[in-house]
Amino acid sequence: MVLKDVLLIKDIKNIGHAGEIIEVRGGYARNFLLPNSLAIIISRKNSRYISHRKNLINRKSTLKESILKSLSERLEKMELTIYSDVTIKGTLFGSITSKDISRHLKHHDIHLNYRQIIIPNPIKNIGCHKVKVKLSTNINSILTINVTN
Repeated sequence: MVLKDVLLIKDIKNIGHAGEIIEVRGGYARNFLLPNSLAIIISRKNSRYISHRKNLINRKSTLKESILKSLSERLEKMELTIYSDVTIKGTLFGSITSKDISRHLKHHDIHLNYRQIIIPNPIKNIGCHKVKVKLSTNINSILTINVTN
């Protein structure tokens, strides 16, 4: 079994994050990582390129992290109001899902994938509701949603 040291260019679930140097099997590197441009093999010839590439990846990830933190702070301060039709009992005719919340956030110039919005149960009542927003693996935010008629 031949092991290769590689620099990850992108995050790979259960393997590592971008900018990390990891040791993988040679076949995995040749057959999956290299053809899909997910990693670079480390050698003495390309050591300067590797260090340069690693610095670029680290700078890009810190910039992305700072942008996500500012977005998280913005979401924490925000109260999103969603208007919906209501029955006499005060329940909604339908329910408000993560897709609806994502669509309403676009009106505030916040573009999130609906999968980033985590609702344990669809919202079916009028009132204020707290929803978790997962921006990255380590940055989460709580968004307040006010449902009115």
